[in-house]
Amino acid sequence: MEGASSHSACLSRYKASSEILLLIASFRLQIFNLFVSVIGVIYIQRVPRRTLWLGSTIAMLVLYSMFTAASAVFDKTGNRNAGRAAVAMIFLYNGAYDLSYSIMYYSYVLEVLPYRMRTKGMALSLAVDYGVSSGLSSPLLSELTA
Repeated sequence: MEGASSHSACLSRYKASSEILLLIASFRLQIFNLFVSVIGVIYIQRVPRRTLWLGSTIAMLVLYSMFTAASAVFDKTGNRNAGRAAVAMIFLYNGAYDLSYSIMYYSYVLEVLPYRMRTKGMALSLAVDYGVSSGLSSPLLSELTA
């Protein structure tokens, strides 16, 4: 759900079709991401990393399931409250992601790998991450969903 295109497409389904409204929602989401990441950086030493990682992963699973359910209800019934709930789940999902994945991504990969493999492992991890998120997979995904 990271990036402007994914939540903009979702928001446009919930009657936020104006370009200005989509831009404002995207801006608010990015500011929210910044604040939650800063809070995560401040408190990362007080919560064990494994607990933070697992808690965030479980929260993301639950929130994404709730987002899917609210989206399905909105698509079938057109209920505006379900649409609002789906948009709220986008924010909460991003918050759960920001609490652990955005701040521990680099350190977790480096801590898991042995010293002699850290450079290669980090390079592979970044290549996969940037390859998936930068649009190398977008042509494939657009053909699969068309």
